[in-house]
Parts: sequence; structure tokens; C-alpha cells
Amino acid sequence: MEPSQPAATLNVDTIFTWQPTEQEFDIQCHLLIYYLAYNQAVVIVRELADNPGQSITDNVIQLVNLVCYRFALATYKVMWLEHSPAEYRQDEDTYTLVMLTLNQVLRQRVTQQSLERLLGCSL
Repeated sequence: MEPSQPAATLNVDTIFTWQPTEQEFDIQCHLLIYYLAYNQAVVIVRELADNPGQSITDNVIQLVNLVCYRFALATYKVMWLEHSPAEYRQDEDTYTLVMLTLNQVLRQRVTQQSLERLLGCSL
């Protein structure tokens, strides 16, 4: 029997830097993009303990649009997650699913295990 292939392919693993509109300092995050199928992706943005600017959570709408533009992703075909590592939050790792609607940002906690099942690999 052949080993199973991961459900997703990690295509981007980088530190992503940008300057939000009307902000004085750059923001940095660890950006991971896993492709599930053609133009369908799971994007995980990880807070960095040494981020010189605001939290990624405070600028999520701008970040989603910028990442999708820069990596040619359709926003409606992306599952967007924020990851706050234990060293950032000083308690435990958390993963939060981010859903954008016309007038608001909705967030829902998800488990690392459910993400790993979806992606077919360890995070």
C-alpha cells in the first residue's frame, strides 16, 4: 500500500511585511499558504512575538486583500486562519477561523487537530 499524499501542498512559508494604511510602523507575520486545489487555499497568518507593529488581528481585512492580491488568490476561495502561538499569547496556541462579511469580521476558534486533518500534515 502506498503512503497517503497530504491533502494540501505548502507553497508559501515566509515572513510577510506590510505597512497598513495610515500607520507609521510596518507589521510582520509568518505567512503560510497551503493549496488544496486549483485556486483554493488555506492561509495561516501567525503572530510574531517581535512584530514591530500592530497585531494582525487589528488589520485583518487589509491583510486578506493584500495577500490575495499578491499571491493571485480569490478571496472567496481562501480559508483564512490566524494563529497566535503560545509564546505570543503567553498561554496556549490558538487557531481562529476568520470569515469576512460585507460589514464585519466573524471569528471562530478551531483546533489544531482539525486543521491538521484538513491539510493532511502536521502544523
